[in-house]
Amino acid sequence: MGDYPKQNPGDRPPPQVLDYERTLIGSAITVPGALDIIYDKMQDDDFYSPVHRTIFLLLKQMSDGRDLVDRTTVANKVEKAGYPDLINDVAEIADSICTLENIDYYIDRVKEIGIQRRLENFGNRIKSIREHEEGHEKFLDAVDAAYQEARYTGVQSKIHTAKEMVAATVDNMFERHGGATMGYKTGIKELDLIIGEFTIGDLVVLAGRPSQGKTALATTIMLNQAIGGVRVGFLSLEMSEAWIGYRQCAQLSGVNLFKISHGMTARHEMPDVQKALSEIAELPFWIDDTPHISVMKARSIIRQMITRFDLQIVYIDHLHKMDYGDDKNINPAIGYGRITNTLSATAKEFKIPVVLLAQLARNKEKGKDKRPNLQDLRWSGDIEQDADVVAFIHREEVYTKKIEDAGLAEIIVAKQRNGPIGTANIKFDKTTARFHEEQENAF
Repeated sequence: MGDYPKQNPGDRPPPQVLDYERTLIGSAITVPGALDIIYDKMQDDDFYSPVHRTIFLLLKQMSDGRDLVDRTTVANKVEKAGYPDLINDVAEIADSICTLENIDYYIDRVKEIGIQRRLENFGNRIKSIREHEEGHEKFLDAVDAAYQEARYTGVQSKIHTAKEMVAATVDNMFERHGGATMGYKTGIKELDLIIGEFTIGDLVVLAGRPSQGKTALATTIMLNQAIGGVRVGFLSLEMSEAWIGYRQCAQLSGVNLFKISHGMTARHEMPDVQKALSEIAELPFWIDDTPHISVMKARSIIRQMITRFDLQIVYIDHLHKMDYGDDKNINPAIGYGRITNTLSATAKEFKIPVVLLAQLARNKEKGKDKRPNLQDLRWSGDIEQDADVVAFIHREEVYTKKIEDAGLAEIIVAKQRNGPIGTANIKFDKTTARFHEEQENAF
């Protein structure tokens, strides 16, 4: 199992926190969601114990969601991998656990001690190099190589040559011209003319002030995409699955949302409602309505959806309902920045668009022009920096109550890393909570 070098009697043992390592491995086995967090943040050489390291490597093989992870399945995995002597260790280690709220503390401590251990090994290697290398330059070169190994062990580098970059660009270009899917259209033509599509690997932010229709826009686009065959996931932190169903039923059937959700549907409207529900039931659409989850829990859910359902795009409603940690002294802007940074990385790693809804402050609505802009995001951390696309929802009728503004909506694309900015002028039907084209029905 890769035992560590033998120590001479009297030597001080390398830095280690075996009880913390044990707690992390036990939590990975026993606590739902812990394995994904540990898998994303740790490398096998962070663990000092050969037993912990071996079990960690086996757990990594089970982290794709295809295998149920518990005491029994891990014990079976250990036995099949040729380590039957570790079965009892699994049973004992699984009793040492921590909560998801505290898991980052244990991870940070184990990683910190792992760095100390590598640095101590680095010091020992310098002594050994000095005894064997002749000449000042050779010695420094050898020391630098040893330092780089100590400093970057476990860090995955993605350094490419210019030739490799061009080859990747050409491949991508041919794929695009060949009709390969690089993203998914919203089904709202005016918006698609500006952004083209929600591109694979992008973090897309849909933001707006209260009552502007963020969730309505998201569910409209999700319904458009699912009807087109795109496999859509929705993490709804604010609204239950039943209410999502009400909204999509109203959007597809054209029947008043209030009447559907309050049992007031007229007899002549029921066939349209039933037809809509039957069609929605067959769509490639999956919902998780767990409230107030952390970004790492969201990441875990997304991973499961991809593994189980071959998910192609995910929506999260919304940023300011997500937990960014238990540190009461942390600045919220920093906390939300951590969330958007993680979701941006998630989109690229999992190769899907991640569409994140965000709430803007009311801003006391001073001045004549109430349209939001990028400055309104500054209180929300690094969202502008992390997002590839930022679009704002604006409905003037919310403020003016004028008849001429009724039903008008603007989707303001204020940032697009690889494309133009602009405004899509569309319509909003309050009775069905649906955004649509000026002339045509999106469905």
